[in-house]
Amino acid sequence: MIRAMEVRERNGWVEPTWFAMMYAAIGDHDTALRWLQKGFDEKTFSLRAFTSWNHPWLRPLWDDSRYQALRAKVMATTFRD
Repeated sequence: MIRAMEVRERNGWVEPTWFAMMYAAIGDHDTALRWLQKGFDEKTFSLRAFTSWNHPWLRPLWDDSRYQALRAKVMATTFRD
């Protein structure tokens, strides 16, 4: 699925949080966090939605201090243009 989404992304925008969830599921926390940061930089709605209630698909990251720091930053940010 990751490879298919990467191909799709080359031709258009794909929600970064979906990538993060897939990488978290396979245990690649570094890549998952890079995708979450991209979602933050792009102010994506799903990043706010999924991190605001600690979505289970992000569970592998919950104990990672980098995730907690990003989550706190997301929660303190107003996602408006």
